[in-house]
Amino acid sequence: EKAVNNEIELHFVSDSQVINDKMNAGDKFAFGMKLGLSKYYSDAISDNVKRVFEQKRRNGEWMGKVRIGYLNVALDEEKRLRKDIIIDPDRGPLVCELFKLYATGNYSITTIWQKITEMGLRGLNGNQLSRSNIENILKDTFYYGVAFYKKYNIHQPHKYPNLIDKELFDRCQEIRTKRRKLPAKMTGVNEYIFKGMLSCENCGCSMTPEKKIKKNGKEYIYYSCTNAKGTCQ
Repeated sequence: EKAVNNEIELHFVSDSQVINDKMNAGDKFAFGMKLGLSKYYSDAISDNVKRVFEQKRRNGEWMGKVRIGYLNVALDEEKRLRKDIIIDPDRGPLVCELFKLYATGNYSITTIWQKITEMGLRGLNGNQLSRSNIENILKDTFYYGVAFYKKYNIHQPHKYPNLIDKELFDRCQEIRTKRRKLPAKMTGVNEYIFKGMLSCENCGCSMTPEKKIKKNGKEYIYYSCTNAKGTCQ
């Protein structure tokens, strides 16, 4: 349009064609046909790519970033574009333990983040995970076998090994929901009578309860600082 209005001039070397305001009707028609064919070719490629990715999703293949707890491995050393996803032998068990600990109901997102960090869980780049990373892991359906495609807003089963079962995942979601709806001192009030009532004398953060069972079978409830401000040991 700018070329036809004499704002710019386009030169197509391969076709020996100049696009400007001096084009005759035949040149304009030929140029319009080329544009139409180019648009068709581009749309056809786009359709083919969509069909390929749709087929991959139906086959349970994941094409996005690998989750913490999993690793990408090459299926063919010569064709590195062909990849598979396996459980990370180092991070996988820790992610599984993260779900199990949170499912006890004894941890908030902050305290489970601190606990799993102490146990050694790190990101794929080796850096310490953030609190939001932990929350994202706990609500990610990929870990029990269902991938979520945000672009299409759909859930589909994937073909890779599961780190947890759906029952454990659902238990964690129930706890997350209850913690959002109930005030702190009401969560687990029947089991922990001082929950939400105690604060750390050092930093002022709330104290969180945790049940411990000794070798002799006796149960004890320990309260420790949530260390939300990062100033306590």
